[in-house]
Amino acid sequence: AVEEGSEYLEKVRKLLEELRLCPGLRTAVFTVPHFRLSVDVPIKLDTDDDDATDLKLQEACVRKAEGTEDNSTIRAANHTEIEQRLITGLPEKSTDQSSVMGRCPDCAGKNYPAAMSKHLRKCFKQGSTIDKNGTALDCGPTGHVLAICVVDLSLADHVAAQTDATATTTSAP
Repeated sequence: AVEEGSEYLEKVRKLLEELRLCPGLRTAVFTVPHFRLSVDVPIKLDTDDDDATDLKLQEACVRKAEGTEDNSTIRAANHTEIEQRLITGLPEKSTDQSSVMGRCPDCAGKNYPAAMSKHLRKCFKQGSTIDKNGTALDCGPTGHVLAICVVDLSLADHVAAQTDATATTTSAP
């Protein structure tokens, strides 16, 4: 699955390079989200709506990155980025005790009238694959989840990071 994701990202990179040849898109900046860390976040869907829950995920990422070079650019990934595996370096499975949860849009799970947003959230439970097949619809209403924290790298920085990672892997003993 990792090779499949890398192959997909390579196709996207080539497509984006070709798009730069289109008139008017020369100054467009394309970015690729890169996994940096995950952080534990308490949630309470019975008192927090989707916006408040998303803010908790975002603030947890920013707090965890304080004092690092990512501090000003880190953000919590949204559910679709996680589910579609659009994040470079995203782990294959959820191995922590907590479920992985992304920000909205497309975060709504099963109906749950007692929740402020009237639904539970989508997530990836412990041991499940972090992809469309691993999506659960019944996360919440209270407990702890993991926010996936990412930074968006420009296409040029993404390619450089991939080149550096390949060089490090091939030169290892």
